[in-house]
Amino acid sequence: MRVTIRTITIPGGKGRAALHKAVVYMTTEQEAAPLMTSEWTQREPEAFMAAQTWARRNTYIVSNPRTGTFYGSPAGR
Repeated sequence: MRVTIRTITIPGGKGRAALHKAVVYMTTEQEAAPLMTSEWTQREPEAFMAAQTWARRNTYIVSNPRTGTFYGSPAGR
């Protein structure tokens, strides 16, 4: 089954860093409930990586994968 990962960002402000989380949804034309939601983090790549790792660990095919490394962790794991 295919899934899509969406990231959500709350912009930062004075004295506050931006926050990010990633959500995994089934890839479908219809509205779907999230399968997984990452924790809020100040680093967007970490949120995406957590969602991508969860999806692959649960044998889903990610429709919008990222390649390369995020802070030293291979994305393909």
